[in-house]
Amino acid sequence: MRSRYLATPLLVLAAPCLVLFTACGGGDSVSGPTTPKIDPTKPAAIALVAGSGQTVRVKSSVPNPPTFKVTNASGVGIPNVTVNFTIVAGGGGLSSTVATTANDGTVVSPAWSVGSAVGTNTIRASVPSVTPAEASATARLPYWTVMVYMAADNTLALNGVENLVQMAVAGRNPEVQVVVQAEFSPTQFQQVGCTSACIGRPNYNTVRYVLDGSVATTSSNPFMGTVTDIGNRNMTDPAQLTEFMQWARTTAPSQHTMLVLWNHGAGAGGLITDDTSAPHAIMSLSQLATALAGGGAVDVIDFDMCLMGGYETLAAVQKYASAVVASEETEPGDGLDYTGMLRAVYAAPTSDAAAVAVAAADAYDAYYAGKGLSTTIAAYAMSGFGPVDAAVTQLANAMLRIPPSAASTLAAGARAAQRYEVKWLVDAVDLSDSLKARTSDAAVIAGATAVRAAVTSPSFLLRNKVRSGTTYGANPVDRSRGLQIVLPADAKTAMPSAGSYSFSAYQQSRPSAAWTTFLSAWIPTVALGGAFVDRGTNGLTLYEVWDSTLVSRGGDVDLILLEPDGEVYGPLLGTVSPSGQFSPDSRVKKTYVEGWSSNRYVEAGTFYFLAWLTEDPKNLGATLNVAYRLGSGSFQSLYGAGTYPFLSLSRSFLSDPSPTDQKLLSNYYSDLKVVATWQTTAASGSLGPVDDSAATSGASAGTREIPHVTTQQLRTLQRAMLTQQRNGRPR
Repeated sequence: MRSRYLATPLLVLAAPCLVLFTACGGGDSVSGPTTPKIDPTKPAAIALVAGSGQTVRVKSSVPNPPTFKVTNASGVGIPNVTVNFTIVAGGGGLSSTVATTANDGTVVSPAWSVGSAVGTNTIRASVPSVTPAEASATARLPYWTVMVYMAADNTLALNGVENLVQMAVAGRNPEVQVVVQAEFSPTQFQQVGCTSACIGRPNYNTVRYVLDGSVATTSSNPFMGTVTDIGNRNMTDPAQLTEFMQWARTTAPSQHTMLVLWNHGAGAGGLITDDTSAPHAIMSLSQLATALAGGGAVDVIDFDMCLMGGYETLAAVQKYASAVVASEETEPGDGLDYTGMLRAVYAAPTSDAAAVAVAAADAYDAYYAGKGLSTTIAAYAMSGFGPVDAAVTQLANAMLRIPPSAASTLAAGARAAQRYEVKWLVDAVDLSDSLKARTSDAAVIAGATAVRAAVTSPSFLLRNKVRSGTTYGANPVDRSRGLQIVLPADAKTAMPSAGSYSFSAYQQSRPSAAWTTFLSAWIPTVALGGAFVDRGTNGLTLYEVWDSTLVSRGGDVDLILLEPDGEVYGPLLGTVSPSGQFSPDSRVKKTYVEGWSSNRYVEAGTFYFLAWLTEDPKNLGATLNVAYRLGSGSFQSLYGAGTYPFLSLSRSFLSDPSPTDQKLLSNYYSDLKVVATWQTTAASGSLGPVDDSAATSGASAGTREIPHVTTQQLRTLQRAMLTQQRNGRPR
């Protein structure tokens, strides 16, 4: 039944179909819909596969060039398709504008370098008649710029050349840019028989340059990059420091900045000298703050100079740095080890300010290991300076309330604390401990406790490295805890009566500070200012020069300076004395000259310049001359042919059990002689050789017109020399 039912309708429908086909003249079959033909070699799309969104340093290559894929209409990759590449945003460059797809249709863009500006960079990949695809990368600044303000137009010129070489041989990491402003002393070069040609320069003008690794550097060509002559600049002028910082930021922009201030330092008394442009002048801490305000805040300030690890220094720069590196004590002439410091930063360029400051402190400390010199170095996090400032204020207010009758107890505590080559500087923590051990005053104890806690807190003191030296006269620094502060305690540790070191200058720079208020009441009761005189532009520059043959055969001579304060100073002990600055130690630098240049304000009295034959393995002896100038005139010779002092080891000062000034001034000793004296209170600031006629005729020291060297000075000098001989010289 079911099949029969279906057959009938089919017969009915067939007739009309036949009639229809006949009427239409059609054929004998039926055709269905057609499928379009696909060309498998025709690109239908291009798409980004990988490599977009990378972040790279400006002007550098994208590490993983983007990958694109060209497909046909079926979504199958097409090989051997030429893809065009163009830069559409950010600048930069491509190593080529075309590339060909692989068997799977993928294509890697040509090497792509982003542009010089921070921001988005975009490249486009395209084939004809297809919507292009794009990839982007973000350009960022290098991580660090190290800005070195090298004021070497002074007694440290030779050290400056060596530090440039250290920077060069450290290598290179493009993530850490090094830029320098430097100038050098014609006088220093002249004393070692050099001109500016010795460092590949046509003159002594100030220069700027960016280290780029393009030149194999030696001491005769220390510049590692293109040098720009900017004329002679006064490096003590804060406007010059500001301009350098602004130039550095424009020339070598980066995410983080480190400013190295390179030169002489005087703690609260200031920093930086320039013998050509500003003889005997110095930049004050207030002027430094002005320079930094114009140049902009930095991540790290490294004071590559003496005595800047102080409360007053940090107070001046607290707004302008995240971290600071500085030394409480004087620095040896070599200063910071730039090779060690830069290599540490190159190895970890993503380090923050604290890590870089610690790396610089560690590099400095490591460089002087085993050299017999006293060194201190500290790194500070300036975010922790607020509590230090508050604690110093608390101690100042407490000591200010102590009645004069009890001041002697506090003065005894101050005298016993750790002090430095500039004697009115005292370690703040050791001072606190010394005060607490000697007073029962609750407020002073609380203030001293607060100072110790704030200074030694790891949120402030990131690193503190201390090493007491073994060479003659090296100041023991074992009780250095990281931060010194100005506090005279008696006449021996008094501040000068005038000049940048004086309390009046200190008061002008920090008039509203609590510590200043305390000092203004304290100083008249315990330590009246030592007498200093203003030499104006008539300061002294003096060099002792000896046989170069002695140096070539392992010998050496040391300049020893006895200042009127009774203390012994010299290049081996550091680069400063209270009245001036020294050249480098000749033994370390293998030169035949050592010198000293006075500040504008110098101690009143007589300065004695001694020459000491410290080494003479071939028993040659040494003929010596003294070259000097007063003011900025030409150098003169203090001695002439036939009158040059001669040193030998035949009768040693060290062997005399009872040294006297009369023996010294009469040339009794063959290895230690006074070769010049300078009377600073004389109107002309006269300098002369020792007039030993009275001494050799047997006149007593008391009747000689020339002021005599004190017995204390002689004994101090002899003890220091014997200590050095026992421990050996640093090499």
